[in-house]
Amino acid sequence: MMRININRKSDTPIYMQIKNQIRDMITFGELPAGHVLPPERILSELLNVNRTTIVKAYHELKTDGLVQARVGKGTIVAVKPFNGRFNNIRLPAGTGLYCTSLLKARRYRDT
Repeated sequence: MMRININRKSDTPIYMQIKNQIRDMITFGELPAGHVLPPERILSELLNVNRTTIVKAYHELKTDGLVQARVGKGTIVAVKPFNGRFNNIRLPAGTGLYCTSLLKARRYRDT
């Protein structure tokens, strides 16, 4: 099950907090390609947020090429995430890594 923590006192909008945490789970391999994300209604109930918040987060993930929405199947982690946009995504502050560095590290690790 996905662990998503929401800080209601943060200046970051809740939908962005959700999007960023799911993005990180995908980036670090916790959510593999083909993984089905929880339906919007269920996730909104679990996180005690409005469904529109989840819709916005999922839309952002789709825009970044991280997930695909399939009618009747739900929102699924993309088989080829990032659609060439990987270089434009910066990891959370404090990590000091760009995603391209992460990719190189993963390739090195997997060889």
